[in-house]
Formats: sequence, C-alpha cells, structure tokens
Amino acid sequence: MKVLVLGGTGFIGREVARRLSSQDSTEVVVASRRAQGSPAGSSGISVDALDQAALTRALEGVDAVVNCVAGDGGAIVQGAETLVRAALDAGRPRVVHMSTMSVYGGAQGLVDESHPTRDDLGWYGHAKIEAEASFDRYRQAGGNAVILRPGCVVGAGGVDWVGRLARLLELRRLGDLGAAGDGPTNLVDVADVAQAVVGALALPQSPNGAPRFNLAAPDGPRWNAYFTDLAIALGAPSRRR
Repeated sequence: MKVLVLGGTGFIGREVARRLSSQDSTEVVVASRRAQGSPAGSSGISVDALDQAALTRALEGVDAVVNCVAGDGGAIVQGAETLVRAALDAGRPRVVHMSTMSVYGGAQGLVDESHPTRDDLGWYGHAKIEAEASFDRYRQAGGNAVILRPGCVVGAGGVDWVGRLARLLELRRLGDLGAAGDGPTNLVDVADVAQAVVGALALPQSPNGAPRFNLAAPDGPRWNAYFTDLAIALGAPSRRR
C-alpha cells in the first residue's frame, strides 16, 4: 500500500509516518510545504495542501492519504475541500482525516461518536466541523473516508498539551486549578493516534457515510493531576490551589 501523509512533518504527522514506515507492506510519502524532516523509511515531497493541481499530482498512484494538515481555520476548511476535489480527480483513494473532539463543543458527560456536534467552542471546533462535512461529501461521491477525533494529543515534541503547559508551569503561571481542574483530560498518546490510523486504513468501506472514532486514553488523569505530574517531571512544583 502506498500512503501519502499530508502535514507529515508536524507533531502528529511525523509519528503517523514513522508508524506506517515500520510496516513492510507500506510505502510512505510525506508531503508538506517543506520536504525536509521526513521520518526514516519514508520519502518527502513539497506540496501546498491548498493547491489542487499540485495535490492531485501528489495523489497519483496513491492508495490512501492521511490528512494531518494543521493551521488556522481557513487553512483547515479550504485544505479539506481541496483534498476532496483532488482525491476525486485522482481515483478516490481512501482518506483518513484527523479531526478533533472539539467538534463536540461544550458537551459534558459521556460523549460517544453518536453525540451531535456543537459549534460553540471557537474557530478551531467550527473549522473541524466544516472539514468533516467535506469528507462526508467525498463519501457521498463514492470516496472512502474515515474520521478520527483525538482528544488532547501528548508525547515527546508535543506543543499544545506538553510544551506550552510546561512553560506556564515553569513560570509559575499555572498550577492547581481547584474545582475547575478536576475534570478529565481526555489525553491520548501520539503513538496511539498513529496506531489508530493504521487501523483506519485497514477498515472495510462503510456503506453509511464516513465513520467517526473518538481517540482518548481509557485512564486519563484529571487536569490537576496532570499538571502536578508534568511539574514534577520538570522539577517545577505546581502552585497551591
């Protein structure tokens, strides 16, 4: 199987490319604005994810594409639309799209994949909801798509839920949040996200639209506990409640 990983030099994309490259039966091509930094075992090409013609050429001969492209809201929405058009022109390869649990908005409690999306969590959640709709249209046009909705992705090199929080802890600007920090984190390790991509590529085609899968650890800590563990690892004790 030949797999194109869009955004393959980013935090999640690199781990996805590395995991796929470890499989003997998979040829991995990493696509990003800059081809440098491709994981060992994969090849790299320079592609603008918003350039439909360039993306169509990159998809020639590809069996599947994993969309790990990040950016602002416009890039997320336009990137999804461009990928759908390019994939339709390139013979309808399977698409695994990296979405987010933010599509559930401010929903609380037990939220599974049947829960409706809620556009009340800012530009990021809105953009991801719009992007998911693009891949539903791709499925309706005869394409094959799987949508993954990870929670807070952590791991070595992670920016949002590791690096940024680490800096705030070290500056003593973050600590125990009291009752507001007693909710579950919905953390998921980037290695588990990559493994979920492997599983998504092997799924049989669904007759009922693009299937969705939430990705979170079954035993994620509370936020306060996570801050404490991260602070201890840094040698920067968290602030008092």
